[in-house]
Amino acid sequence: MKSLENIQVINCTINDSVAYNRCVDIKYATNVLIKDSEIFNCAYGIYGFSSNNLTIKNNNIHNTDADTVRIDDCSQVLIEENNLHDLWRTPRSTEVHIDFIQWISWHP
Repeated sequence: MKSLENIQVINCTINDSVAYNRCVDIKYATNVLIKDSEIFNCAYGIYGFSSNNLTIKNNNIHNTDADTVRIDDCSQVLIEENNLHDLWRTPRSTEVHIDFIQWISWHP
């Protein structure tokens, strides 16, 4: 599988994801910058999976009903100066525990 490299999302408004799931979905990527953006009205604001060198900086992420940021099996991740707020419980999220930031690592 090829990975994506050198991705930048800067000064964007991202909301209402397809199937109300992940507004920003990062998989198998390297050198990703998400900065100065507003992300809202989805289950996960930013979801990173099996990626490295992710920077999530100075974003306004809100009105999510799972996690505002979820990092799963990633390395070299910087999360700073974000405004994470207004997690909400919906009928869909009753089976999910919600976090502002959830970090899962499969490496010891």
